[in-house]
Amino acid sequence: MTFKQLEYIVEIYNTGSMNRAARKLYVSQTAISSSVKLLEDELGVKLFQRTTHGIKYTDEGIRFVSYASSLLSEKERIESMYKTKGNEPNKLSFAVSSQRFLFVQDALLRLSYNSDDAGFHITYRETNLQQVIEDVKSTRSDIGVISITRYAEQFLLHQLERAHLLFHPLTKIYPRIFCRKGHPLTEHTLVHEEDLQPFPYLYYELPPGTPAEFSEEYQMMSLKMPERSFCTDSSAFACHAFLQSDAYTIGSGLPFAHARDMDQLVSIPFAGVDPIRIGWIDHKNNQESQVARMFTDCLTEAIHDSMEEQREKEQEGRRSAL
Repeated sequence: MTFKQLEYIVEIYNTGSMNRAARKLYVSQTAISSSVKLLEDELGVKLFQRTTHGIKYTDEGIRFVSYASSLLSEKERIESMYKTKGNEPNKLSFAVSSQRFLFVQDALLRLSYNSDDAGFHITYRETNLQQVIEDVKSTRSDIGVISITRYAEQFLLHQLERAHLLFHPLTKIYPRIFCRKGHPLTEHTLVHEEDLQPFPYLYYELPPGTPAEFSEEYQMMSLKMPERSFCTDSSAFACHAFLQSDAYTIGSGLPFAHARDMDQLVSIPFAGVDPIRIGWIDHKNNQESQVARMFTDCLTEAIHDSMEEQREKEQEGRRSAL
């Protein structure tokens, strides 16, 4: 099936005659007739019949005309979008996939502010660690932003090597407990794993069969699943659970993207844990573009500001406790 055949079918329907359709499309009636016959044979349907009163479409043919018209309209829309590209100034185009980090969103906004008058097209995909790697591997995204724990480091670096991707570290952060203000855990200045036992653990769902190393949350030393837990793929539900229950999670210690009201969440140091490495990934053999350099500069600034913000919040919390 070709677009040309779709065009023939729709034009025959619109004009009510194969002869008139041929004249309008500047082709012979024989060419249209044979092309339509080939299409009918390919699909195994009869699209129309010739009668003494002209062309009469079958019920299947009328449905087919509807589908064909939609496809031709979409084809025209795509062509109109890209035929003008040569006359447009170069537009900044960049795609990023990331785990749930607010500083990545901040970096993308900074990138947009630095774009020139030619405009920009920025794509942001917030997803799980495994999908971030897949997006960059398949070039769906130019860059991915991920975190790597000591528990998963060997496994993830091997996965990146297999995908011909390179990890560029940005910083190291010690994991912290995240929970709402007023949570019983906020009475601790340092939380141990045994302190967590009474409270529901919130974590993001992984696709079936996904290795635990792709988990977004820090893996506790015991690797035991708490007796009570919330599992979700919804940032909105995660936020609600944090603010309306005694749920907690273990994260990077940086503000992350599922809290609509960050002032209602607090983070507490977690005892006896290794640091998390945060960085960005791209293809090994890619020559870094100017846009990518601009973004990674924005990323460095945004993560620095995020760490400063976290420190200020902690100092303010300590002063309030005195």
